[in-house]
Amino acid sequence: MLLPATLAAEAGGRKRFELEAGTVGDALRQLPVAGLLFDETGELRRLINVYVNGVDARGGRLLDEPLTGDSEVRIVGAVAGGEGNTWPMRACGSEPLTPQRRTSRMRSATSYALTRRPRYMSR
Repeated sequence: MLLPATLAAEAGGRKRFELEAGTVGDALRQLPVAGLLFDETGELRRLINVYVNGVDARGGRLLDEPLTGDSEVRIVGAVAGGEGNTWPMRACGSEPLTPQRRTSRMRSATSYALTRRPRYMSR
């Protein structure tokens, strides 16, 4: 079982767990972060994605998906949320990052990167 860094921090810093379980649900419930993975009704939270051997378990039987001794289960937290178009707010200062300011900053960074020589190159 592989955890993302955010969940590993909640699990005492461990990212990998070797578990004996017959199904995905059994394995997830054995984790020290099980309370973060399941809601109050015992269902897997909506923004938690589970992959078994690289295949999205939501496409199959999800929690009832059977596991074998060599199954690799990976938990991935989905990225979602926010309020409308507020994500660029104050990203690079105290004022909102408008599309014009973002383009201007990208042009500045690009021209700087193209004209600057790396330190390891001789002049």
